Amino acid sequence: MPALTETLIRRAKPRARKYEIPCSRVRGLRLRVLPSGKKVFVVRLSQGGKERRQRIGLVGQVTLAAAQRRAKQLADGGPARAPARAPPANAVPDTIRFEQLVELYRERHVETGAIKESTRINYRHSLKVLAATFGRLRLTEIRFAHVEAFHRALSHQKVAANAHVRLLNHMFTKAAQWELYPWGARLPTAGLSYFREQGRERFLSPAERRRLARALEEAASKKINQRGAVRWSHIAAIQLLCLTGCRACEILDLEWSWIDARVGVIRFPDTKTGKSNRPISDDVLDYLAELEDRHRLPGVPYVVYGRNHQRIHRSSLGEAWRRIRRRAGLDDVRIHDLRHSAASDALNAGVPLEVVSAILGHRSFRTTQRYAHLANSVAREGTAKMTRAILRGSSARLAPAGGELGETLHRSARRPQRRAWPSARDVDELAPALARLTTREREVAALIAKGWRNREIAERLSIAPSTVKDHVHRILKKSGLKSRAEVAAAWPGG
Repeated sequence: MPALTETLIRRAKPRARKYEIPCSRVRGLRLRVLPSGKKVFVVRLSQGGKERRQRIGLVGQVTLAAAQRRAKQLADGGPARAPARAPPANAVPDTIRFEQLVELYRERHVETGAIKESTRINYRHSLKVLAATFGRLRLTEIRFAHVEAFHRALSHQKVAANAHVRLLNHMFTKAAQWELYPWGARLPTAGLSYFREQGRERFLSPAERRRLARALEEAASKKINQRGAVRWSHIAAIQLLCLTGCRACEILDLEWSWIDARVGVIRFPDTKTGKSNRPISDDVLDYLAELEDRHRLPGVPYVVYGRNHQRIHRSSLGEAWRRIRRRAGLDDVRIHDLRHSAASDALNAGVPLEVVSAILGHRSFRTTQRYAHLANSVAREGTAKMTRAILRGSSARLAPAGGELGETLHRSARRPQRRAWPSARDVDELAPALARLTTREREVAALIAKGWRNREIAERLSIAPSTVKDHVHRILKKSGLKSRAEVAAAWPGG
């Protein structure tokens, strides 16, 4: 028999019929869950050999502690009067101010070992923003209108605005659990419409890969006191990000003891998704061996480290990356896009989606499904090769030359094959107006050149029509072209 706790009460779900959950701590106390979703504290009493239930009060109007005290009184033969109810949710009791909740939340939730350091850094920033906005208000004084206005004021930072409000929602939930906010009262964040967050896909083309490699080589050739120089550790970190597809924090945390060169695996003890073993290639092992020969120091566990032989801070790597990408002409490429590009290159090389999931360290295969359209393009190319081979091998057994089927298949076999978008060999041969497009934008541009409409493109690439519309807008903006017809004319073979 479990003990009734706030967590158990919150997680109790309604069923087709009402049911009760007994409490092992207080004799006779039970939580009754009704099909409507209401939850009631009741106590089971025995009089004259007969059992009966007496209602104590609704969850949210009566706290668990009050229900336990009342159940003990009734079980001991106390007066059958209901306990005092909590004040209504719209009342303004003498609750703590929001700035006090910020300190409690930081102490009890943020600054604990249960949260990863990267998440803790984001939470600290959000707490500063929230404290500056709601700090002097009491918890029950914060209304939905306040939260909506705060969210709307950050419309230029949609992802950050959503993250701040989600944290605010969790803070109020914890405040209710800690009995600092009326249990069961409507939270001020309830019903808010979050901004739509559009996933970003930015993959490096082969030409951009070459420009990045040249920029890294030029930066490495300069002495540390020369203009445009970048420390070896930052260059090494960026090279490892390009070659492994790891997250930036994983490379910055990487220690020599985690590398198992015998089997070609990096054994991360803790990542965003927990413990993870990542396969690495012989080329990566050779690069790590070169780093070990040149830069490994006794007593320093990190593969890449800063001037004080400590872990490199993320902001330091970010500043180095901005200098490198500016030199390479990749101003719109984030450092995390190197991870996306590694997945893209692997899939375009024919690596199965399941293997890419293991390389990237995804806990769930669903996460890797975002790259499924790339795997589908590889599959389509393979299917085209299979079809051409079948047609070549079966041409002698087709219908007579005058037959409709035979003529159709012969035309298909003789038809010149056109790629959906430029390959690594001819990406540099694009018209200058289209050379700056991303991989996905080239896919869309190639289908525009074929005369496809947005809905047809969306179905082909497994994306939303609104996303196609955004890609078309960016294609026209980047290329300086004015219409879809001009895109088709500028496309190779258009």
